[in-house]
Amino acid sequence: FGLSSRGLGDVYKRQILDYNLALSAFLEKLAESRLVQAEKTARQELARDELDRQTRLLRAVMDATPSPIFAKDASMRYIACNTAMERFLGRPAADILGRTVHEVYPGPQAEIYDRMDHALFASEGTQAYEASMTGADGVTHDVLFSKAVYHDESGKAAGLVGVMLDITARKQAEEALREACRSAQDITASMPSGLFIYRNEPP
Repeated sequence: FGLSSRGLGDVYKRQILDYNLALSAFLEKLAESRLVQAEKTARQELARDELDRQTRLLRAVMDATPSPIFAKDASMRYIACNTAMERFLGRPAADILGRTVHEVYPGPQAEIYDRMDHALFASEGTQAYEASMTGADGVTHDVLFSKAVYHDESGKAAGLVGVMLDITARKQAEEALREACRSAQDITASMPSGLFIYRNEPP
């Protein structure tokens, strides 16, 4: 019942062959796994490069906008702002980001802005209103706030974004027009007789 030396050799050869096949299959799977990992890493790098490109583009657009722009997280802390916002507040971004409106713009008006922000966040909609703000230049500006809630990937409200449009010149023009109308009405009312306007028409 014993195996001859030749029989033992055949068994040994089969074992070696099976081992080589198993090793070959393992190496193939290892190479495939490394290839998949390399492709995944390449995709991640491409995605990261694209995200960096879009971030730089967004930053350029924000800084090119003359009106102050800002973004807040769910706790109503600033997480982004443009250079126009820095100029208006007279603070660098490092002194704005991570802070609340009470810390950035202390005073009675901060309570109004904070209340409006929380109302907007609760509604998850948009908001527009006029307010007066004193900038770093010491001048009080009439400002139109336009804000909206943004959402995360799950659809949950994550914060809000806003832009501040300086409408001081428009408000001054409106007041000048109202004053002109009042003056015209006063002049007309003070006249002792009626005022007639004639139009010359060609025969």
